[in-house]
Amino acid sequence: MASSSVTKLIDTAHIIESKGTHRYSIIWFHGFGHSSDDYKDLFTQIQPPTTSIVLPNAPKRLVTIEGRQHYLRNWYEHNETNIEKSLQVIESAKELIEQENQLIDDASHIIIGGFSQGACLPLITALTYTR
Repeated sequence: MASSSVTKLIDTAHIIESKGTHRYSIIWFHGFGHSSDDYKDLFTQIQPPTTSIVLPNAPKRLVTIEGRQHYLRNWYEHNETNIEKSLQVIESAKELIEQENQLIDDASHIIIGGFSQGACLPLITALTYTR
């Protein structure tokens, strides 16, 4: 996996820095057609002081919905038949976790989650993550 995919996830992420010593991280993946903007206010309000929040944005891609094409943020096409593209997104998520792990040096202090399509990505990532 080339680092360009991770860079794309990170470069377009909204990061809410911890207010105290950074001991924990939450990585939250938005749902289909949404963005990190939809979650900034919520996470700012509920953020524990020792926790950094990373809200990556999926790239905008052309997707097909009911036979019509739309340009929306999405982690993968709903009817994706190219498994390689899906695996690349999963690897990008793992690399994002690794970057957070380098900051806090404890993978057990990293929480990954999401909403809708953004919940599927951390689920498969966690099931295949080896740390």
